[in-house]
Amino acid sequence: MIQPQLPRQAQKPDILDGIDPYELFGYSQGQKLILQDLKDKYKKFALQTHPDKNNGDARNFNIVNEAFKFLYEEYKLKQNDKQFNELKNNSNSYI
Repeated sequence: MIQPQLPRQAQKPDILDGIDPYELFGYSQGQKLILQDLKDKYKKFALQTHPDKNNGDARNFNIVNEAFKFLYEEYKLKQNDKQFNELKNNSNSYI
């Protein structure tokens, strides 16, 4: 059985070169991501930067979208890794 190499990381898109998605959304690099907080901040930033609203800039809107996708993927990977470790630890107790 092939075991995933933990911890895994999401691929950072090219548009985010030189931009820290964690900092953009108000997190520090190792800080735990809170999904609802992340979604709320995304909605706020998306409305502020949307090209059809508030004279937003399409490039900034794309940066916000890609940063959210990256952080959401990081969140999902960490959740999956956590569940995998819990299952692995629980299965060892039955041996």
